[in-house]
Amino acid sequence: MKSHRFVFLLCAPLLLGLGVYPREVKASVGNYSTDAETYYDSIEASGGLELLGELHDLLVTTHKTYTTYDDCKNPNYVTLTDTDFQGEVLEFYSQTTISKTWGSGKQGTWNREHVWCQSLSNGLWGESGGGADLHHIRPVESGLNSARNNAKFGEVPHTSANEKYYEDANNDPVALGGYALGQEVFEPIDDSKGDVARIIFYVYTHYNTYQNVGGSTNGSHSTPKFGTLDFSDVVDGSDEEALDLLLTWNELDPVSEYEMARNEAVAKYQGNRNPFIDHPEYAEYIWGEDVEPSLSAPKSLTMTVGETKQLGATIHGGTGSISYSSSDEAIVTVSADGSLTALTAGDATIECRALVEGKELAATTKITVKSPSLEGRYKKLTAIPEDIDGKYVIAYENLALNSSLIGDAMDVENNTVTIDIVEIILPAT
Repeated sequence: MKSHRFVFLLCAPLLLGLGVYPREVKASVGNYSTDAETYYDSIEASGGLELLGELHDLLVTTHKTYTTYDDCKNPNYVTLTDTDFQGEVLEFYSQTTISKTWGSGKQGTWNREHVWCQSLSNGLWGESGGGADLHHIRPVESGLNSARNNAKFGEVPHTSANEKYYEDANNDPVALGGYALGQEVFEPIDDSKGDVARIIFYVYTHYNTYQNVGGSTNGSHSTPKFGTLDFSDVVDGSDEEALDLLLTWNELDPVSEYEMARNEAVAKYQGNRNPFIDHPEYAEYIWGEDVEPSLSAPKSLTMTVGETKQLGATIHGGTGSISYSSSDEAIVTVSADGSLTALTAGDATIECRALVEGKELAATTKITVKSPSLEGRYKKLTAIPEDIDGKYVIAYENLALNSSLIGDAMDVENNTVTIDIVEIILPAT
Protein backbone atom coordinates (compact mmCIF):
# COMPACT_ATOMS: atom_id res chain seq x y z
CA MET A 1 0.00 0.00 0.00
CA LYS A 2 1.22 3.54 -0.69
CA SER A 3 3.26 5.03 2.13
CA HIS A 4 2.20 8.34 3.72
CA ARG A 5 4.48 10.43 5.89
CA PHE A 6 2.86 12.13 8.87
CA VAL A 7 4.24 14.16 11.77
CA PHE A 8 2.42 13.69 15.08
CA LEU A 9 2.75 16.18 17.92
CA LEU A 10 2.27 14.32 21.17
CA CYS A 11 0.46 15.91 24.08
CA ALA A 12 1.50 15.13 27.66
CA PRO A 13 -1.41 12.78 28.51
CA LEU A 14 -0.55 10.54 25.56
CA LEU A 15 3.11 10.45 26.52
CA LEU A 16 2.10 9.31 29.99
CA GLY A 17 -0.13 6.65 28.46
CA LEU A 18 2.85 5.36 26.51
CA GLY A 19 4.93 5.25 29.68
CA VAL A 20 7.14 8.16 28.54
CA TYR A 21 7.43 11.38 30.51
CA PRO A 22 8.17 14.80 28.99
CA ARG A 23 11.45 16.41 29.98
CA GLU A 24 11.67 19.86 31.52
CA VAL A 25 12.91 22.44 29.04
CA LYS A 26 14.59 25.61 30.25
CA ALA A 27 13.26 28.84 28.79
CA SER A 28 15.67 30.84 26.63
CA VAL A 29 15.89 34.56 25.87
CA GLY A 30 13.72 33.99 22.83
CA ASN A 31 12.50 31.12 20.74
CA TYR A 32 11.79 32.41 17.26
CA SER A 33 11.71 30.59 13.97
CA THR A 34 13.29 32.30 10.96
CA ASP A 35 14.11 30.97 7.54
CA ALA A 36 16.86 32.55 5.44
CA GLU A 37 14.92 31.56 2.32
CA THR A 38 11.80 33.57 3.25
CA TYR A 39 13.10 36.18 5.73
CA TYR A 40 13.88 38.60 2.88
CA ASP A 41 10.62 38.16 0.98
CA SER A 42 9.65 41.77 1.70
CA ILE A 43 12.85 43.15 0.14
CA GLU A 44 12.11 44.64 -3.28
CA ALA A 45 14.97 47.11 -3.89
CA SER A 46 17.97 45.95 -5.89
CA GLY A 47 20.59 48.24 -4.38
CA GLY A 48 21.63 51.62 -3.02
CA LEU A 49 19.82 53.60 -0.36
CA GLU A 50 16.53 51.87 -1.18
CA LEU A 51 17.96 48.44 -0.30
CA LEU A 52 19.67 49.82 2.81
CA GLY A 53 16.40 51.35 4.03
CA GLU A 54 14.41 48.18 3.45
CA LEU A 55 16.99 46.13 5.35
CA HIS A 56 16.92 48.60 8.26
CA ASP A 57 13.15 48.35 8.49
CA LEU A 58 13.30 44.55 8.30
CA LEU A 59 15.91 44.30 11.06
CA VAL A 60 14.15 46.57 13.54
CA THR A 61 10.64 45.17 12.99
CA THR A 62 11.76 41.53 13.33
CA HIS A 63 14.06 42.17 16.31
CA LYS A 64 11.54 40.86 18.86
CA THR A 65 13.76 40.31 21.90
CA TYR A 66 16.62 42.63 22.86
CA THR A 67 19.07 40.49 24.78
CA THR A 68 20.76 41.78 27.94
CA TYR A 69 24.45 42.24 28.67
CA ASP A 70 24.20 39.33 31.11
CA ASP A 71 22.82 37.15 28.31
CA CYS A 72 26.02 37.85 26.39
CA LYS A 73 28.13 36.16 29.10
CA ASN A 74 25.79 33.23 29.76
CA PRO A 75 27.61 30.04 28.68
CA ASN A 76 24.25 28.36 27.97
CA TYR A 77 23.67 30.88 25.20
CA VAL A 78 27.23 31.54 24.07
CA THR A 79 28.06 27.85 23.53
CA LEU A 80 25.25 27.90 20.95
CA THR A 81 25.91 31.30 19.36
CA ASP A 82 29.71 31.00 19.37
CA THR A 83 30.22 27.27 19.29
CA ASP A 84 33.52 25.75 18.22
CA PHE A 85 31.42 22.67 17.28
CA GLN A 86 33.18 20.72 20.06
CA GLY A 87 31.26 21.93 23.12
CA GLU A 88 33.43 24.98 23.85
CA VAL A 89 33.50 28.56 22.54
CA LEU A 90 35.27 30.03 19.50
CA GLU A 91 37.42 33.00 20.50
CA PHE A 92 36.53 35.68 17.98
CA TYR A 93 39.74 37.38 16.86
CA SER A 94 41.99 34.30 16.80
CA GLN A 95 39.22 31.93 15.60
CA THR A 96 40.55 29.43 18.16
CA THR A 97 38.81 27.38 20.85
CA ILE A 98 38.58 28.84 24.36
CA SER A 99 36.86 27.39 27.43
CA LYS A 100 33.15 28.20 27.63
CA THR A 101 33.50 29.04 31.34
CA TRP A 102 32.86 32.69 32.14
CA GLY A 103 36.01 33.98 33.84
CA SER A 104 34.96 37.52 34.82
CA GLY A 105 37.77 39.09 32.85
CA LYS A 106 40.60 36.86 34.08
CA GLN A 107 43.57 36.31 31.80
CA GLY A 108 43.04 33.29 29.52
CA THR A 109 39.25 33.44 29.74
CA TRP A 110 36.88 35.30 27.45
CA ASN A 111 35.24 38.68 27.86
CA ARG A 112 32.43 40.43 25.99
CA GLU A 113 33.78 42.37 23.03
CA HIS A 114 31.89 45.29 21.52
CA VAL A 115 33.14 45.00 17.95
CA TRP A 116 31.83 48.54 17.47
CA CYS A 117 33.27 49.97 20.70
CA GLN A 118 30.97 51.72 23.16
CA SER A 119 33.28 54.75 23.11
CA LEU A 120 32.96 54.94 19.31
CA SER A 121 29.14 54.64 19.20
CA ASN A 122 28.39 58.34 19.70
CA GLY A 123 26.65 57.45 22.97
CA LEU A 124 24.14 55.08 21.34
CA TRP A 125 24.93 52.09 23.55
CA GLY A 126 26.60 50.94 26.69
CA GLU A 127 25.35 47.61 28.00
CA SER A 128 21.91 47.50 26.38
CA GLY A 129 20.36 47.88 22.94
CA GLY A 130 23.15 47.77 20.37
CA GLY A 131 25.61 47.18 23.22
CA ALA A 132 24.00 43.84 24.09
CA ASP A 133 22.89 42.67 20.66
CA LEU A 134 24.14 39.10 20.17
CA HIS A 135 24.70 39.76 16.46
CA HIS A 136 27.23 42.35 17.66
CA ILE A 137 28.86 41.10 20.89
CA ARG A 138 31.61 38.47 20.56
CA PRO A 139 33.64 36.39 23.05
CA VAL A 140 37.25 37.60 23.02
CA GLU A 141 40.09 36.46 25.29
CA SER A 142 40.42 39.04 28.06
CA GLY A 143 44.02 40.05 27.32
CA LEU A 144 43.27 40.38 23.62
CA ASN A 145 40.14 42.36 24.49
CA SER A 146 42.35 44.80 26.43
CA ALA A 147 44.94 44.90 23.64
CA ARG A 148 42.32 46.03 21.15
CA ASN A 149 40.79 48.34 23.79
CA ASN A 150 39.00 51.20 21.99
CA ALA A 151 41.15 51.20 18.87
CA LYS A 152 39.57 51.65 15.47
CA PHE A 153 39.98 48.93 12.88
CA GLY A 154 42.49 49.49 10.12
CA GLU A 155 45.73 48.29 8.61
CA VAL A 156 48.82 47.89 10.79
CA PRO A 157 52.41 46.86 9.86
CA HIS A 158 52.79 43.12 10.46
CA THR A 159 55.83 43.30 12.72
CA SER A 160 56.49 41.17 15.79
CA ALA A 161 56.23 44.27 17.95
CA ASN A 162 52.64 44.82 16.78
CA GLU A 163 51.47 41.21 17.20
CA LYS A 164 48.71 40.63 19.75
CA TYR A 165 47.97 37.15 21.03
CA TYR A 166 45.24 35.24 22.79
CA GLU A 167 47.20 34.14 25.86
CA ASP A 168 46.44 31.52 28.50
CA ALA A 169 46.32 32.05 32.27
CA ASN A 170 50.15 31.92 32.41
CA ASN A 171 50.46 34.58 29.71
CA ASP A 172 51.74 32.03 27.23
CA PRO A 173 50.61 32.73 23.65
CA VAL A 174 47.90 30.41 22.30
CA ALA A 175 47.05 31.99 18.95
CA LEU A 176 47.62 35.21 17.03
CA GLY A 177 44.62 37.53 17.28
CA GLY A 178 45.75 40.54 15.28
CA TYR A 179 48.08 43.53 15.14
CA ALA A 180 47.85 46.78 17.09
CA LEU A 181 49.46 50.15 16.54
CA GLY A 182 49.47 51.40 20.10
CA GLN A 183 45.91 52.08 21.21
CA GLU A 184 45.01 53.74 17.92
CA VAL A 185 44.46 51.06 15.26
CA PHE A 186 43.80 47.32 15.42
CA GLU A 187 43.95 44.90 12.48
CA PRO A 188 42.39 41.44 12.96
CA ILE A 189 43.81 38.34 11.30
CA ASP A 190 42.56 37.59 7.78
CA ASP A 191 40.22 34.82 8.96
CA SER A 192 38.15 37.23 11.05
CA LYS A 193 38.25 40.34 8.82
CA GLY A 194 35.09 39.39 6.92
CA ASP A 195 33.31 38.66 10.21
CA VAL A 196 34.26 42.12 11.49
CA ALA A 197 33.05 43.81 8.29
CA ARG A 198 29.68 42.01 8.33
CA ILE A 199 29.13 42.88 12.00
CA ILE A 200 29.84 46.55 11.29
CA PHE A 201 27.50 46.52 8.29
CA TYR A 202 24.78 45.02 10.51
CA VAL A 203 25.26 47.51 13.34
CA TYR A 204 25.37 50.46 10.92
CA THR A 205 22.19 49.32 9.16
CA HIS A 206 20.26 48.47 12.32
CA TYR A 207 21.15 51.27 14.75
CA ASN A 208 21.36 54.27 12.46
CA THR A 209 18.08 56.13 12.82
CA TYR A 210 15.82 55.39 9.88
CA GLN A 211 16.17 58.89 8.39
CA ASN A 212 19.92 58.30 7.91
CA VAL A 213 19.58 55.05 6.00
CA GLY A 214 16.48 55.47 3.86
CA GLY A 215 14.18 53.54 6.20
CA SER A 216 10.72 54.36 7.52
CA THR A 217 10.72 53.12 11.14
CA ASN A 218 12.89 52.41 14.17
CA GLY A 219 10.48 49.73 15.34
CA SER A 220 8.33 49.79 18.45
CA HIS A 221 10.82 48.78 21.17
CA SER A 222 11.95 51.32 23.74
CA THR A 223 15.22 49.54 24.65
CA PRO A 224 17.57 50.44 21.78
CA LYS A 225 18.80 53.91 20.98
CA PHE A 226 19.04 55.02 17.37
CA GLY A 227 21.13 57.91 16.07
CA THR A 228 23.97 58.68 13.69
CA LEU A 229 26.74 56.21 12.96
CA ASP A 230 29.49 56.59 10.34
CA PHE A 231 31.93 53.93 9.23
CA SER A 232 34.81 56.29 10.06
CA ASP A 233 33.65 56.21 13.69
CA VAL A 234 34.96 52.65 14.01
CA VAL A 235 37.38 52.26 11.07
CA ASP A 236 40.52 54.37 10.58
CA GLY A 237 40.42 56.96 7.79
CA SER A 238 37.75 58.95 6.01
CA ASP A 239 34.25 57.54 5.48
CA GLU A 240 35.21 56.56 1.93
CA GLU A 241 38.46 54.92 3.04
CA ALA A 242 36.72 53.11 5.89
CA LEU A 243 34.00 51.76 3.62
CA ASP A 244 36.52 50.66 0.97
CA LEU A 245 38.44 48.69 3.61
CA LEU A 246 35.28 46.99 4.93
CA LEU A 247 34.19 46.01 1.42
CA THR A 248 37.67 44.58 0.81
CA TRP A 249 37.51 42.56 4.05
CA ASN A 250 34.02 41.34 3.20
CA GLU A 251 35.35 39.90 -0.05
CA LEU A 252 38.69 38.71 1.35
CA ASP A 253 37.14 36.55 4.10
CA PRO A 254 33.93 34.87 2.83
CA VAL A 255 31.10 33.75 5.11
CA SER A 256 32.10 30.64 7.04
CA GLU A 257 30.12 27.69 8.37
CA TYR A 258 30.67 29.15 11.85
CA GLU A 259 29.10 32.48 10.85
CA MET A 260 26.08 30.77 9.30
CA ALA A 261 25.52 28.62 12.39
CA ARG A 262 25.87 31.69 14.60
CA ASN A 263 23.37 33.65 12.53
CA GLU A 264 20.81 30.86 12.98
CA ALA A 265 21.39 30.65 16.75
CA VAL A 266 21.12 34.40 17.35
CA ALA A 267 18.05 34.65 15.11
CA LYS A 268 16.35 32.07 17.34
CA TYR A 269 17.04 34.20 20.42
CA GLN A 270 16.31 37.64 18.92
CA GLY A 271 14.03 37.11 15.93
CA ASN A 272 16.18 38.97 13.41
CA ARG A 273 19.06 37.89 11.18
CA ASN A 274 22.28 39.47 9.93
CA PRO A 275 21.54 40.03 6.22
CA PHE A 276 25.21 40.48 5.38
CA ILE A 277 25.86 36.88 6.42
CA ASP A 278 22.89 35.49 4.49
CA HIS A 279 23.65 37.79 1.54
CA PRO A 280 27.21 39.16 1.69
CA GLU A 281 26.64 40.57 -1.80
CA TYR A 282 24.22 43.12 -0.30
CA ALA A 283 27.21 45.18 0.81
CA GLU A 284 28.34 45.68 -2.79
CA TYR A 285 24.78 46.31 -3.97
CA ILE A 286 24.39 49.08 -1.37
CA TRP A 287 27.84 50.70 -1.20
CA GLY A 288 29.87 49.33 -4.11
CA GLU A 289 30.77 51.29 -7.22
CA ASP A 290 30.42 50.10 -10.82
CA VAL A 291 28.59 46.96 -9.73
CA GLU A 292 28.27 44.49 -12.56
CA PRO A 293 24.66 43.49 -13.33
CA SER A 294 23.69 40.21 -11.65
CA LEU A 295 20.63 38.06 -11.08
CA SER A 296 19.98 36.45 -7.71
CA ALA A 297 17.42 33.86 -6.62
CA PRO A 298 17.09 31.62 -3.54
CA LYS A 299 19.30 28.52 -3.80
CA SER A 300 16.46 26.31 -2.61
CA LEU A 301 12.86 26.48 -1.44
CA THR A 302 10.64 23.94 0.27
CA MET A 303 6.91 23.90 -0.44
CA THR A 304 3.87 21.81 0.41
CA VAL A 305 1.46 20.40 -2.17
CA GLY A 306 -1.16 23.08 -2.92
CA GLU A 307 1.01 25.96 -1.66
CA THR A 308 1.79 29.08 -3.71
CA LYS A 309 4.87 31.20 -3.13
CA GLN A 310 6.74 34.04 -4.82
CA LEU A 311 10.19 32.97 -6.00
CA GLY A 312 11.86 36.30 -5.21
CA ALA A 313 14.42 36.56 -8.02
CA THR A 314 16.02 40.03 -8.26
CA ILE A 315 18.14 41.91 -10.80
CA HIS A 316 20.99 43.92 -9.27
CA GLY A 317 22.99 46.68 -10.89
CA GLY A 318 20.59 47.25 -13.78
CA THR A 319 17.05 46.83 -15.04
CA GLY A 320 15.31 44.23 -17.13
CA SER A 321 12.63 41.55 -17.09
CA ILE A 322 13.02 38.02 -15.77
CA SER A 323 11.71 34.89 -17.51
CA TYR A 324 11.07 31.66 -15.63
CA SER A 325 10.80 27.97 -16.49
CA SER A 326 10.23 24.79 -14.49
CA SER A 327 12.12 21.56 -15.12
CA ASP A 328 9.02 19.55 -14.15
CA GLU A 329 5.63 21.27 -14.34
CA ALA A 330 3.95 18.17 -12.90
CA ILE A 331 5.68 19.03 -9.59
CA VAL A 332 5.74 22.85 -9.61
CA THR A 333 4.66 25.51 -12.09
CA VAL A 334 5.92 29.07 -12.34
CA SER A 335 4.04 32.03 -13.79
CA ALA A 336 5.42 34.99 -15.70
CA ASP A 337 5.71 37.04 -12.49
CA GLY A 338 7.66 34.32 -10.63
CA SER A 339 4.73 32.89 -8.67
CA LEU A 340 5.20 29.19 -7.83
CA THR A 341 2.45 26.60 -7.40
CA ALA A 342 3.29 23.21 -5.87
CA LEU A 343 1.31 20.37 -7.45
CA THR A 344 2.82 17.02 -6.43
CA ALA A 345 5.59 15.82 -4.13
CA GLY A 346 9.06 15.72 -5.66
CA ASP A 347 12.04 17.86 -6.70
CA ALA A 348 12.25 20.32 -9.58
CA THR A 349 14.43 23.23 -10.64
CA ILE A 350 13.27 26.73 -11.56
CA GLU A 351 15.52 28.49 -14.06
CA CYS A 352 15.53 32.30 -14.14
CA ARG A 353 16.93 34.28 -17.07
CA ALA A 354 17.32 37.98 -17.81
CA LEU A 355 19.02 40.20 -20.37
CA VAL A 356 20.52 43.32 -18.74
CA GLU A 357 22.62 45.82 -20.66
CA GLY A 358 23.35 43.18 -23.28
CA LYS A 359 24.52 40.66 -20.67
CA GLU A 360 22.70 37.35 -20.30
CA LEU A 361 22.11 36.47 -16.65
CA ALA A 362 20.88 33.21 -15.15
CA ALA A 363 20.08 31.76 -11.73
CA THR A 364 18.46 28.54 -10.55
CA THR A 365 16.43 27.50 -7.52
CA LYS A 366 15.91 23.93 -6.37
CA ILE A 367 12.29 23.34 -5.32
CA THR A 368 11.39 20.50 -2.96
CA VAL A 369 7.66 19.81 -2.74
CA LYS A 370 6.45 17.75 0.21
CA SER A 371 3.12 16.09 0.92
CA PRO A 372 0.95 17.78 3.55
CA SER A 373 1.61 16.79 7.16
CA LEU A 374 -0.97 16.14 9.82
CA GLU A 375 -0.23 18.32 12.82
CA GLY A 376 -2.32 18.86 15.92
CA ARG A 377 -3.11 17.52 19.38
CA TYR A 378 -3.79 13.86 19.88
CA LYS A 379 -5.45 11.60 22.42
CA LYS A 380 -5.29 7.96 23.44
CA LEU A 381 -8.27 6.03 22.12
CA THR A 382 -10.49 4.37 24.72
CA ALA A 383 -11.45 1.64 22.27
CA ILE A 384 -8.90 -0.11 20.10
CA PRO A 385 -9.98 -1.72 16.80
CA GLU A 386 -9.67 -5.50 16.88
CA ASP A 387 -7.45 -5.63 13.79
CA ILE A 388 -4.70 -3.55 15.39
CA ASP A 389 -2.12 -5.18 17.62
CA GLY A 390 -0.64 -3.19 20.44
CA LYS A 391 -1.82 -1.44 23.54
CA TYR A 392 -1.90 2.24 22.58
CA VAL A 393 -3.00 4.22 19.54
CA ILE A 394 -2.29 7.79 18.49
CA ALA A 395 -5.35 9.38 16.88
CA TYR A 396 -5.87 12.48 14.77
CA GLU A 397 -9.40 13.29 13.64
CA ASN A 398 -10.49 10.03 11.91
CA LEU A 399 -7.00 8.53 11.55
CA ALA A 400 -5.34 6.09 13.95
CA LEU A 401 -1.73 4.94 14.30
CA ASN A 402 -0.82 1.74 16.13
CA SER A 403 1.80 2.43 18.79
CA SER A 404 3.74 -0.64 17.66
CA LEU A 405 4.55 1.28 14.46
CA ILE A 406 6.20 4.10 16.39
CA GLY A 407 9.39 2.40 17.56
CA ASP A 408 12.44 4.65 17.38
CA ALA A 409 10.49 7.33 15.52
CA MET A 410 9.43 8.86 18.83
CA ASP A 411 11.42 12.00 19.69
CA VAL A 412 10.73 12.62 23.37
CA GLU A 413 12.96 15.70 23.44
CA ASN A 414 10.74 17.51 20.95
CA ASN A 415 7.44 15.76 21.71
CA THR A 416 7.08 14.47 18.16
CA VAL A 417 6.65 11.27 16.21
CA THR A 418 7.64 11.14 12.55
CA ILE A 419 6.90 7.89 10.72
CA ASP A 420 6.05 6.44 7.35
CA ILE A 421 2.55 5.05 7.83
CA VAL A 422 1.69 2.16 5.56
CA GLU A 423 -1.78 1.58 6.99
CA ILE A 424 -4.40 4.13 7.97
CA ILE A 425 -7.25 2.65 10.01
CA LEU A 426 -10.41 4.34 11.11
CA PRO A 427 -10.74 4.27 14.92
CA ALA A 428 -13.62 2.45 16.52
CA THR A 429 -16.74 4.52 17.01
